[in-house]
Amino acid sequence: MQIVDDLRTGEASKVLATKAQTAAEEARLQSYTAKIERIAKAAEPFPNNTFGTGHLSKVLRSVCPEDTIWAVEAVTNTSFIHDNVRPTLPGSWINCGGGGLGWSGGGALGMKLAADAEGKGQFVCQIVGDGTYLFSMPSSVYWISKRYNIPILTIVLNNNDGEAAEATNEEMNISFNPPPDYAGIAAAAGTGDIFALKVTKPDGLEAVLRDAVAKVKGGQTTVVDCRIVTDC
Repeated sequence: MQIVDDLRTGEASKVLATKAQTAAEEARLQSYTAKIERIAKAAEPFPNNTFGTGHLSKVLRSVCPEDTIWAVEAVTNTSFIHDNVRPTLPGSWINCGGGGLGWSGGGALGMKLAADAEGKGQFVCQIVGDGTYLFSMPSSVYWISKRYNIPILTIVLNNNDGEAAEATNEEMNISFNPPPDYAGIAAAAGTGDIFALKVTKPDGLEAVLRDAVAKVKGGQTTVVDCRIVTDC
C-alpha cells in the first residue's frame, strides 16, 4: 500500500502526470486492447462446428468464479489457456514448466485442501491434456476425491491423439487410439459419485460447463471430456 500511495500522491505522481507519460499510458492501453481483440477473434469456434482450447478457455473464464485456482497441465496448449483465462490474482495460476508430467491431478486436490484449510474455499479447476490426464493416475485421484470429499473440476483436452502427428504416433507406439473414456475412468474410480460429462460441439459447451461448475460448487467432483482441435 505504501508504494501505491506514493505513486498516487508522491513525487512519482508528478512524473506519471506528464504529457509524455500520459501518451505512453494511452499507447500501452491501445496495444493491450488490440491484443485482447486478437485473442478473442482467434478463440471463436470454427465453421465446421468444432472448437479449440482458446474457445474452451474463454467460456471457462465466463462460468468459473473470479477467484478460481487454475491447475494447468496442458503442455503445448498452455499459452491458449493463459491468453483466454487471463488470471490476475496472486496464486491463481499453478503451472509447471518442467518436463515432468502427471502432477496436476494430485496437485489440484492439494490446492483445494489448502484453500479450504485457509478458510478461502476457492474453486479449483484442473485443465489437463489427455495424455497427462492418464499419467496422473486418475483412478487414484478420483477415488481420493470421493473418499475425502475434495470437489474439483477437471477439464480433459481430448485432441484424439493429436491428429497432426497421428501416423508418427502409431509408428512409435505412443498413440492413445482408440481413446479411453476419460470421464468414465473418474466416474468408476469414484463409485459413481464423480459427475462425468463429454462435449464435442461448441453449441452446447457453455451449458455443459455451467452444469459442471454448479456440480462442483455443490460438492461433487466433475470431469468434462472436451473434444478439441489441437494447438489453437
